[in-house]
Amino acid sequence: MAELIESLKNHDPDNPQIKSLEQRFQKQRTDLDRRIPSKVWVYKQLRNFRAGIEANISTLKRAFGLRRCTWKSWEGFCRYVWSAIVAYNLQVMARNKLAKAES
Repeated sequence: MAELIESLKNHDPDNPQIKSLEQRFQKQRTDLDRRIPSKVWVYKQLRNFRAGIEANISTLKRAFGLRRCTWKSWEGFCRYVWSAIVAYNLQVMARNKLAKAES
């Protein structure tokens, strides 16, 4: 390890450990460019979808107590999250039903 630190201080470019470190920290080129939408309307739909998901997560955290789970074990956590999501969905369905009844 001391050799690696010394070679880093001197920045010996022929050291294979430095080369592997440089390769690890370089930005990797992946197929990300192909996954980024090229059309503006697709980008806007994805952006709006993400905003909607984040709004739902925020509501679950704020109104349904998902900031902190007090139930024990993994099964308890799953039940806690499931019950919050069911309660949220029931609330959304009730709001939609009331909105249809008023119009």
